Parts: sequence; C-alpha cells; structure tokens
Amino acid sequence: MDRGKSTGPWPGRQAWSHLLSSEAPLPHKHLRIGMTYGTVKDLPAHTSGPRGTLDAIYAATSAAGYEAMQGGDPELCRAHGLALLGCGVVPGLADVEPFVAQWKQHGALSATCIAGYGFESDAEIDALAAKILDLSNDYDLPVYVETHRASVTQDAWRTIQLARRVPHIRFNGDFSHWFTGQEMPYGDFDKRLHRLAAVFERVRFLHGRIGSRCCMQVDIGENLEHESVKYFRAFWTRAMQGFLSAVDGGDDLWFCPELLGTEYRYAQVYLTADGRTEEFGDRWTQASLLVRIAKECFQEAVHGTS
Repeated sequence: MDRGKSTGPWPGRQAWSHLLSSEAPLPHKHLRIGMTYGTVKDLPAHTSGPRGTLDAIYAATSAAGYEAMQGGDPELCRAHGLALLGCGVVPGLADVEPFVAQWKQHGALSATCIAGYGFESDAEIDALAAKILDLSNDYDLPVYVETHRASVTQDAWRTIQLARRVPHIRFNGDFSHWFTGQEMPYGDFDKRLHRLAAVFERVRFLHGRIGSRCCMQVDIGENLEHESVKYFRAFWTRAMQGFLSAVDGGDDLWFCPELLGTEYRYAQVYLTADGRTEEFGDRWTQASLLVRIAKECFQEAVHGTS
C-alpha cells in the first residue's frame, strides 16, 4: 500500500453521479508509483534491495524513484520525501472510523482496506460498504475496498453484485486473490474480463502482484513471457482504462507492488543444504519489473481509451 500526492477534494456523495462518465481520458490523469512497506520488510539476504535500518530502507525506496510508502511510518515518509498511503483491515462497522481517523491524522492521501470476513450477508456487506463511504466522505480521505480473499470481495461474482448495489464504492484491485482462488485461466478468460467491467470501472488503486493458478504470489524472475503475465496485463490495463474513462475528482491512479515475505506465507521458499529456509527470487527487483509492466499497461490503456 502507498501514499501519494494530493489530488484535490474527495467528492461528496452528491458528486458520485459523474464517476462513471464515458468522456475521453483527461490529460491530467496520471499513473503514480508507490511501494508497500510489506515489500521491503525483511528482504532476503540475497536481495539487491535495502536491508538494515528503517532509515536506510526508506532512503533506498525514495532513491529508486518510488513516490510513496503504503503502510509506512509517517515521520520517515516525510524525512525521505515519500507520500503516505494507508492500509489495514476493517472487519466490522465499529472498526471503520478508527481506521479512517488514524490514517487521516497521519496525513495519508488515501487508504486501502480489507473489509469483513467473507461470511457476511448482502445486507451486512452493504451496511459495511456504506459506512466506509460515509466516513471516507466525512474525513475527506479516499478509502478503497481491496479485492481480497476472506473478505466481502472474496470472489468476483459477489464483488460485481456489490458494485451494482452500491455504485459509489471504489476498489483497490489485487487481482491475484481471484486469479488463484477462482482459477481464472480455467474457462473463457475474455468473457470473464467483460463481466468484470463494473469492477474495473471502479478501481482507483492497484496492488502489484502476479500469481499462478495455484500460488497467489510467484516470482517470475525477468521472464515477461511467464504464463501468468498476460493475464495480469489484462487485469491492470482494463482497470486503468476504467480509471481514465471516469470523472471522479481523482487524477492519480496508484500502482504499488505488494510482494510480501514469509511472515504471511506469501513468498515461496526452499530449504538450503544446511537446513535454512530461503526465499526464491528477490522481491526488490521483482517490484521493479512489475512497475515496468504497469507503465506499459498504462500506455496501452491511454491509447485504447483515447
């Protein structure tokens, strides 16, 4: 998750009717590149990225050209010229305001959240979504609901229906959860992209991660021909087209690599000869590759939406 440069006032509830405008892309809309703190946390020994003190990690992230740190330390972000973006979990109604208030107090430009547990009824989902929207407006802080397993957006169909019932909702697209959880290559992928239009139109933030049919986070090395890349290019390009075609008071779409380590069992590991657990690949260099792909997708989206 990341934090970025202010993009103007967050639209009030009355302004939402213009969000899905089909007008041509606005020339001032931009792709912004941030880093999630989880990506640079506890990098493996063989990494080419920063290790050591937090100050060194933030300095290296800024020097590499990233504009924001999502889920980072507000003071370190300020010290190293990084914008702040919020992130977290809001399991229920009582958790929403503390979440929004905390990130607003820290000076975040926006925040992404994992909402609920995935066992909610439609009425409970709608109530939680409405609470997030209301407090996002009250605190003037854009909050994007993440497409994530074990949450109210745990599957594509449920999320499409949520977008139809609560059209003002906006998403952080982490499509690895659906790609693996619903084995997206199994079937007519193009038809599924078409059916996801209601979601793509509402994406205002993207988490960069590539998965496979059975693993939610894979390291593709430098292999742009990896079998999963074409699918994620399609996800990201469609979401970027949705952003470019909308008028919603936000001029920036943040793309933040989120490549988590072993703490939550995201990074794949192997046993070394001496019995140590080691990560495959290098999350730091992999993040750079995902950024490269995202920039290519954005250019394609610009030309495809013009």
